[in-house]
Amino acid sequence: MYYAKIANKKVIEYPVSQSSIRETLSGISLPESISPQSVEDYGFYPVKPSNKPDFNPLKEKVKEGIPEFIGKNWVQTWITTELSDTEIDSMRSQ
Repeated sequence: MYYAKIANKKVIEYPVSQSSIRETLSGISLPESISPQSVEDYGFYPVKPSNKPDFNPLKEKVKEGIPEFIGKNWVQTWITTELSDTEIDSMRSQ
C-alpha cells in the first residue's frame, strides 16, 4: 500500500512507501505493522488503488496522476494522453 503526504487537503508527496514513512518519522515509535490510523496524525494517508482506464495503446498512453480525495478516501488517478507523432513513429520502427 502506498501513502500520500497531505497538507491542507493537498498532496505534497506521492507515492510514499511505509519505509519512507518510518524514515521520516524516525523519532516516533510506530507499530511494527503501519496502519492508516497510526500515521494519519502525521499527514500520511493511504491511497486506494484504482484500475487503469481502457485506452488504445497505438494512439494513447496512460500515466499515474495525483491522488484525489473522493468520498472519504484518497484515490489513485490516471491521465490518458495522445501519443506524439515521434512516439508513434518510434513504435512503428520497433
